[in-house]
Amino acid sequence: MLRWLAIVCTPWLIAAFTPRYDWSSADISYLKNSPYLAEAAPSRALCRRLIDREPDASERPDKAQAAALKDCNSEALLYGIGRPADPVAARRCAILERDEETDTPKAYFAGSGILAVAYANGWGGAHEIDRAIHMACGIDDAASATEDRIGHLQAMAGKPGGKSFAICDDISSGASGGICASHHARLRDQSRRRLIAGWARAWPTARRIAFGHAYASMTTYAETAHDLDCYGGTAAAQCTNDGTQTDLDRFVAKIGALLGRNAPPPVPPANRRANAATDADRWQRRLADVDDRERPDFMENGRRTIAARASFERDLLAFAATVPSLTAHRARRSFADL
Repeated sequence: MLRWLAIVCTPWLIAAFTPRYDWSSADISYLKNSPYLAEAAPSRALCRRLIDREPDASERPDKAQAAALKDCNSEALLYGIGRPADPVAARRCAILERDEETDTPKAYFAGSGILAVAYANGWGGAHEIDRAIHMACGIDDAASATEDRIGHLQAMAGKPGGKSFAICDDISSGASGGICASHHARLRDQSRRRLIAGWARAWPTARRIAFGHAYASMTTYAETAHDLDCYGGTAAAQCTNDGTQTDLDRFVAKIGALLGRNAPPPVPPANRRANAATDADRWQRRLADVDDRERPDFMENGRRTIAARASFERDLLAFAATVPSLTAHRARRSFADL
């Protein structure tokens, strides 16, 4: 019986005592014989000195607070994504997330990352650079990004009132760029939706519904059109995100112009990226230059982009039909370069 209990409980015991990642003890043997090994020593020593700068017991959520925060999202709470911002709750949520963080890669927008930002900026509680550094030491990231982030936080000590600390200020890889681009996309989408909500207060129900369909199909179209941006590179996710967000910003600006809410957005440069749906000639030239092994992916993306564009135009014209004096021809012309 005891032997059976030992076998069953062993995985739990291993998980319970798995040491938390910290830059001070991270395996950097891959830097052997590299000058970067010596450069890492000061930041690792600082992380070692601050290893005990955990959140105060008073900051940890009590039983009732923890129950209320079950399955919480500290990023949404801190930045007000999809809900009002609540920095105090964001700190408590991040503490709970961090308790489960042993195997979380690059915890930029949960647990350690959110706590680093909150402590560094004094959001939701005290401004504590040492604790912010300790949290940054717990983010499993590239050596250069970790060192830069720790140095950035050190430079903020004793200098309140400067630029807010952002976890993405010190990234050093395409993969990290993708994570940060996704975060920035959520913020930009939130900003657009707030703007649209202000416009839509005076809209009839039919127009609000039609716009919702047009916005959704525009999102699908933009994501598809940019799906192969930076194809095959480590920055591919960031390129796709950035391209999609730029197109969505232009879409909303164009809608605002049609409704008399703002000036039309600037015309994009003539050498913009090829788009199978809006510039067939440029797209065909792009295909001719693509490696034979990659061409099938690009051809399939071209077909999907054309189909997504057709769906978007149908929904756009349905929205235009709800706006007096906005003709289908004018709507098509306004979005021809998107």
